[in-house]
Amino acid sequence: MLVRSAFLGFLTATVVMSTRFLWSKFPEVPWSFPFLVLIPGVVGAFLIYWYYLRTGIDPKETRYNGLGEFLVHIHDPREPELEKWGVRGLISWLLSLFGGCAGAEGAAMELSHQAAVSSRTSSSRWFEQQRRSDVSVCMASGLTAAFGAPLAGLVLPVELRTGGRTLNVVIAVLAATTGMWCMEWIFEVAPIQFLDLFAILDWKSLLVPKFFLLFVLMTIVGSFLAMLITAFFSYSRESFFELFDTRLKYLMPAGALIMLLLIMIYDRSHQPIPLLFGNLFESNLSYGEVFLTGLSRFLLFSLVFSIFGTAGMFWPVFFLGAILGYAFGFGLEEAQIFFVICGGAIVLGAVSGAP
Repeated sequence: MLVRSAFLGFLTATVVMSTRFLWSKFPEVPWSFPFLVLIPGVVGAFLIYWYYLRTGIDPKETRYNGLGEFLVHIHDPREPELEKWGVRGLISWLLSLFGGCAGAEGAAMELSHQAAVSSRTSSSRWFEQQRRSDVSVCMASGLTAAFGAPLAGLVLPVELRTGGRTLNVVIAVLAATTGMWCMEWIFEVAPIQFLDLFAILDWKSLLVPKFFLLFVLMTIVGSFLAMLITAFFSYSRESFFELFDTRLKYLMPAGALIMLLLIMIYDRSHQPIPLLFGNLFESNLSYGEVFLTGLSRFLLFSLVFSIFGTAGMFWPVFFLGAILGYAFGFGLEEAQIFFVICGGAIVLGAVSGAP
């Protein structure tokens, strides 16, 4: 079991590293070219159509809710739909690769869960503890590999109450962390760096009433933004499925076309999310650019989650919160870094229910 958990953790690291490797080693390829966003729509529609034909499941009876599907799987003792996780993982990987429309953690979680489900015996489906362990391992290691944050990966299953064996989760997180370090060194890929706040910031300068009031206000606004994200994404999802009720095979191509039109309106924000996050520290954006970037990403993410249903929601939601923090810390120089990261953490914690 421990070797299996280590393998799943290393697999999540491999999936996350695959997109970063392609971005860094083939910079001449226009990965963020707007028309490439049509590829996930077309490929996704073909795969979903093949999946429904192969299994005989009525498309109306099955909706993929991304992260929620993992929680449903815990309480469902029926024979798992093996191909579902692989198909959804490939779609999420394509969304992450071409412009970062979804976080790489989604593909890592889904593809590793495909491997976990495939490697279990048929009788193991009756053991809920086994399903809990697999879900916790995939979620924790996927988040660890995508953010380079082992502690966040360990805490996620606890916050979401997925349960499972703690030792398995620890082994998977260590494997994901070690795998990312090794692959970054072997392939010479720059790590995603959450700036060392303790080394950069003068914390005493933040202990003033002005910063405290700004932080409290940002927390309140971030809570309302999280409620808006949850409500709007849910409304958007229901609206699209109602609109394509009898033509679900056209849902993904139509959604990709709408995403293309949205990207072409403001293409400056169509970049891999870690790169966009780094740009917040390196560029001096005006309030207008901050607003347009946040609005375009908000609408783009709502389309992705409504139509494709990927589990890669952590990086996108974190970025929306980072945009909020950037706006509140505008013009505060070094202190702006603090507001950017805290804004992302506030909104992501509120949306995911995992502070």
